[in-house]
Amino acid sequence: MTATADAPDPASDEDRWCHIQDRLVQVRARVQEEMRAAIASIDAALAELDTLRRHLADHP
Repeated sequence: MTATADAPDPASDEDRWCHIQDRLVQVRARVQEEMRAAIASIDAALAELDTLRRHLADHP
């Protein structure tokens, strides 16, 4: 075995790093999508609570 045979292949290291970066971009996009959905759900619930509050204030 030679020293060059044991050395890491720079191309494969770069490919792995690109793959990791691509996955991070995908994870970030998914987290943002889920956050938007959660915020929309919370906004809808708050709107319902506001409607209920107004109804109770008008009809004690």
